[in-house]
Amino acid sequence: MKKYTHELDPSRPQDSLRQYLHEIGQHPLLTPEQERETAITFVEGRSAGEQLEAIVESEPDIDTTREDIVMLQHIKELGEKARDTMYVSNLRLVVSVAKKYTGNGLELADLIQEGNIGLDRAVEKFDPYKGFKFSTYATWWIRQGITRAYQNTGDGIRVPNHMHLEMNRYKDAERALAGDDSRATQATIAEYLGWTKEKVAMVHSYILLQKTDSMNAELKGYDGFALEDITADLAPAVGELALSSVIRAEVAKAMIEAGLTEREIYIIKMRFGMSGDKEPKTLQEIGDSLSDPLTRERVRQLEQIALAKLGKVKWLRDLLTD
Repeated sequence: MKKYTHELDPSRPQDSLRQYLHEIGQHPLLTPEQERETAITFVEGRSAGEQLEAIVESEPDIDTTREDIVMLQHIKELGEKARDTMYVSNLRLVVSVAKKYTGNGLELADLIQEGNIGLDRAVEKFDPYKGFKFSTYATWWIRQGITRAYQNTGDGIRVPNHMHLEMNRYKDAERALAGDDSRATQATIAEYLGWTKEKVAMVHSYILLQKTDSMNAELKGYDGFALEDITADLAPAVGELALSSVIRAEVAKAMIEAGLTEREIYIIKMRFGMSGDKEPKTLQEIGDSLSDPLTRERVRQLEQIALAKLGKVKWLRDLLTD
């Protein structure tokens, strides 16, 4: 992982924190357009770097002054600079998120450090061509870094305050409905509490989180998926939910409920890695793969229409909010 100049000095936590906050405040925030352009520059620079490595590997004695090599090196350097810009311009976002987790056993400086790791991963994984805001995407990676820090200290994963009451109600219903030799099902709990089956599943997932000792522990009833599969990449946008292995099934159900056409369902599955190989496809790849090929722009339009339909499914919006 790249080392950045803005780091906290553990030997002088308070002085270091004040200096750190002052220094990161000197970096201007990016406008949405600057954010997208910077992210694209980074992606192109990374691609150029990969091309350079391939060329050097195949031609060890290559002339480094060759025009195409010089150009690739220049694009790579611009990409590295763009990556740093994306990182430092969002350090204040990490502080903003970290402050919400204070008072739970870890110091603010520790939370910031863990959040910065999440930010670094967000920069690396962000795809500017999907149309999502980086700050929204990064927030979830930052939270993941922070909650994993709590998990590693033995304090467990933080649960929203309002969810504690719901979890207790779930457990009370489970005990009330359980027979001598049987356990209450989620369907009977939903009927008993007057909840939707989606809410029951959501509350149960929080209970599972508290019971799980490891981020790599397998979850019963989830076909071998690990806990990290459902916490690693939850960005609060309808399409981003498809990146989660467990929630993918809920998105598929929502697509039917929202009335998406077969072609719209196909586009969403291909676009967000819900197809067989789980690799997100480009608009061009999707358009070319259809029996009646479509242009890149037409696929983009259909994708936006499909996402708009999904956004109208209330329980899916509730899942995004939580």
